[in-house]
This record gives sequence, C-alpha cells and structure tokens, in this order.
Amino acid sequence: MTVCACALAGNYVEGDEEQRAKREIQVNREERKAKFDDFETEDKKGYLINAGNLKCEHINLKLFKEANVLHIVKTMPNPDEKDGPPLVSDYRWTVPYDFEPISVLSKMHPLSNEVFLYLSKPLGSLDPDKEIEVTSFTMGPNLKRPNNKMDMKNSMTQDYVLFQCFSSTCKEDVSVCLKGKTLIIGTKRYEVGQDDEGEFTNISNAKKSVNLPFPVTLSAFSLTSQGDEGFTIKILKPTTKVESSAPIEIPIQIGTFDF
Repeated sequence: MTVCACALAGNYVEGDEEQRAKREIQVNREERKAKFDDFETEDKKGYLINAGNLKCEHINLKLFKEANVLHIVKTMPNPDEKDGPPLVSDYRWTVPYDFEPISVLSKMHPLSNEVFLYLSKPLGSLDPDKEIEVTSFTMGPNLKRPNNKMDMKNSMTQDYVLFQCFSSTCKEDVSVCLKGKTLIIGTKRYEVGQDDEGEFTNISNAKKSVNLPFPVTLSAFSLTSQGDEGFTIKILKPTTKVESSAPIEIPIQIGTFDF
C-alpha cells in the first residue's frame, strides 16, 4: 500500500490573530504635502524642506529616496511592550520630478533636533572635462580611530565599485567631486595641538583621486553615512540594472544649513 502526504501550508505561526498582530510592525504614515515651489531657496539653486523636530535622536532616523519620494523613517521602542515590535513612523514628501539621491543633503540641528532636507536642482549632464562638486559635509573628530587623517579602502564586486572612507581623530570638511572617469575626494583637516602659548589649530588640505574604467553618472552614484566611523561611496557599473523605485538610503548629518 502506498501513501502520499501533501503539505498544503508553507508556514505556520502558533497563536491567534491578536497575538500575530502584536508581532507585526505598525507603521504610521504621514504625507507632508505642500506646493514644492514654496521650498525654493532665495538663490534659486535648490529646495530646503523643514521636516521639523521629529522628537527623537539622530540614531532613530533613516532617510530614503524611493522613486520621486523622499521619506524619513523613525523607529522607536514601544514603551508599552519592551519586547514587542518597535513603533515606526514614515514621513513623506513627493518631489514633482525625478532626482538623483546624491543631490539630497540632510542635516539635523545639533541643538533643536530639527531635521532639514536640501534638494539641489538638477545639474544636467556632467562635463567630462570639468570638476563638479556633487556633495560636501563635515565629519567630526573620532578619537577611537588610529589615524589623524581620513583613510580610504577600495573594493569591487560584479555590480559596483565601493569606497569606504574612515573618519580620523580630527574634524574634516569633505567634498566629493566627479570629473569624467575620476572620483575626487577633497578634505580640509583641522588638527588641534597645544604649545606654551596655548591651544592652536593647524589646517591642511588634501585630495584623493581615483580613476575608474568607465565614466561616472549621478544616477550610478550613492553615498551612505556610517555614523562616527565615516561614509561609503557606491558607484554602480554601467552594466548594472536597478529598479527606479528601489529605496536608496541617504545619510542624515549633524549640522546646520547657512543660507
């Protein structure tokens, strides 16, 4: 006698519907709608969005570009259920045109905790003979690092080239530029010392240039913050295909915009 058994359930979770619902992450979504021209800066070079005080620390926030939507995801522990799922809020702004993730700069004010998003207007096609700055920001000093200047390591996969840039014991202003097939990272380092007359600061400038085997476009370029450890630049190879709706994380820096 032959017996055949068929599994009609691919998965089973013990417990009733109420218990299952408690294990699911609940997302509160809020669409921030406004006439986009109202965000335009006085110099007409971009748009500045005040996301307001989201009443949490920098570590609880992540910013994403998804198609033509910018959204901030806030994840907080559930005060009523310590071992339960976190509370998640999703704040969204719809941009009336498609844009590159590298054209967005976000900062949280160090005192008021207000979050601002700056979206620069499209650069258009890149001039291969001209050095063009695509973003700039400041890395604070990280006393856990062994070096007094930024360190960079390169790696490559089948789909992209990766540049991991590590912070140093000094504060550094960073600029990221593109010129044809060349990635250029400029740094302005503030090295603090002390002598008989008191504390002083030495300022030095440096540039790291990396030549790639293919021209770089803004759509293939993304930058992700690694917190106090530094940042990572990912450049997609021309043969790599990515869905336009795929979420891309954009770092939120600590600082202010001076317009």
